[in-house]
Amino acid sequence: MQQAREALVAAGNGSYSDAERAGASDRLAAIRQQLLAIANRGDGDSGYLFSGQGGSQPPFIDGTGGVTFRGTAGTVQVASDEPMPRSVDGKAAWLASPSGNGLFETSNVAASPTASGSWIDRGRVTDPQAFYAATSPPAVADPAALTYRVEFTTGAAGTTFSVLKDGWATALANVPYASGQAIELDGMAFAVSGTPVVGDAFEVKLATPSLGVFDTLDQAIAELKTPLRSAAAVTQGVERALSDLDGSMGALQSLRSQVGEVLNRADMVEGRIAGQSLAAQTERSKAEDLDMVKAISEFQSQQTGYEAALKVYSTVQRMSLFQYVGG
Repeated sequence: MQQAREALVAAGNGSYSDAERAGASDRLAAIRQQLLAIANRGDGDSGYLFSGQGGSQPPFIDGTGGVTFRGTAGTVQVASDEPMPRSVDGKAAWLASPSGNGLFETSNVAASPTASGSWIDRGRVTDPQAFYAATSPPAVADPAALTYRVEFTTGAAGTTFSVLKDGWATALANVPYASGQAIELDGMAFAVSGTPVVGDAFEVKLATPSLGVFDTLDQAIAELKTPLRSAAAVTQGVERALSDLDGSMGALQSLRSQVGEVLNRADMVEGRIAGQSLAAQTERSKAEDLDMVKAISEFQSQQTGYEAALKVYSTVQRMSLFQYVGG
């Protein structure tokens, strides 16, 4: 994943030619195949690590429409007093990361994206309280359909922009445009850079758990192979791909931490069981095991004492009272 990110960063170099970007896309394609092999890796027990609740076939299928998950979502738990997963939900790991920056996503919806003169960054939340108040019920009936749209106009006074919320005007109307200057609204901040041309427009929507690693790479590969795109369009494509790739990397890193915690818990359980087993074996050894040399020695010693006692008793029994007192 880190190698894919480095390839994308390099492809965003403004001095790259179409042929050099196509070469970067070939590298991304090779990385994609490696990631697909990892996603279909076996678990060493006739199953697959990311198969969810199990399956006899590889969970991910690479078809004409991209990579799809053919397993069963969820995980299989170990049948014991210590509930631990035996597998990983592959769909959640590889195909269901939060889109955009995790809270909202930005996109270029220009009439002609390949000739666009501007681009938008991934944005960030600057005021969480204001963001949730403006994007959650009852402020909006359907958060999934909430859309902000940034439109540009050019006149004698220069370029201005307006932000619409679900088609309705907001406080940001006919604002003078400055490249790279943050646009702040409802606790969000995002920046548009470059020189907007007629038809340029951007949308901001709330993030959804629909981001897939392979779809991100497929889109980046396709864009890098497209020739004769404007510098702004190239920057926008790389920016979007980096944002999505970072989201997927974050989700996989979180999954890695969860799996690591499960392994730590498994080690603790193994250690506790080993301690209990050792204690039980020690008690059993005390009850059943016998040191033959020590036992024979103690037996012979006790037998010698017993024979001596019998001999003394026998001698005393043969003596009269006068003999015993006189002796």
